Amino acid sequence: MGLNRSNHKKKQKAKTRPNRGMMLSDKTDFGVVEGYKAARTNLMFLGGGEKCPVIAFTSSIPGEGKTTTCINMAITFAQAGFKTLLIDADMRKIQLYHYFSVPAKPGLSEVLAGLEDVLPIHDTPYENLKLMTGGTIPPNPAELLMSKKMDEMLETLRVDYDYIFIDTPPVLAVTDAAALAPKVTGLVMMSRQDYTKTEDIRLALEDLNRVGAKVVGILFNGFNAEAHSYKYKGDYHYRYYESYEAKR
Repeated sequence: MGLNRSNHKKKQKAKTRPNRGMMLSDKTDFGVVEGYKAARTNLMFLGGGEKCPVIAFTSSIPGEGKTTTCINMAITFAQAGFKTLLIDADMRKIQLYHYFSVPAKPGLSEVLAGLEDVLPIHDTPYENLKLMTGGTIPPNPAELLMSKKMDEMLETLRVDYDYIFIDTPPVLAVTDAAALAPKVTGLVMMSRQDYTKTEDIRLALEDLNRVGAKVVGILFNGFNAEAHSYKYKGDYHYRYYESYEAKR
């Protein structure tokens, strides 16, 4: 897989927390809400009658807004009355628990490692929306996502939900999204205005096509990019590439 091919340099680790103000609420700008609703309409045609489509979100490089978009798409579906589950499969940098103020563990990593018999699913402030956190950061996240245990878990969850949304790491940073891609109904790529390079998108799509991923579209993201993302991008990028370099 195309690891470490982005031209973005490492940045010093920054102690930041996710910006909960970027989550949809009754104070969110009307145009932003309508944009998510339009994307929801398109994604509703994705499953082709499949019971509980599983939709994963990724990006080519860190900092393109895939986590916030994944959260807000899940909220948008929940607001439409669909029983929705949000899963943090970005196990190298778990963070969805910060947004919803729930315990980080146990979570997905414990389930896939066989350490939890009962699926650890949390309520959220949003009606119809549940959350499974990433859990303890494991040494082998890609292998866990590729495992039969992941297939079994998704099959079990499909019985109780209408839609499942999964946040995954950037494609060019680590192999996790590609490892999970064959198991999901479709995969959404993110790109960011004045940040994402065409070459990054091309390389990411090549990697995903290589494993037979069904990329259903690319969402263009430019919402408050300059105001909200610089420090977060640096922290995100540092952690992914730090992890990769340590294993070389």
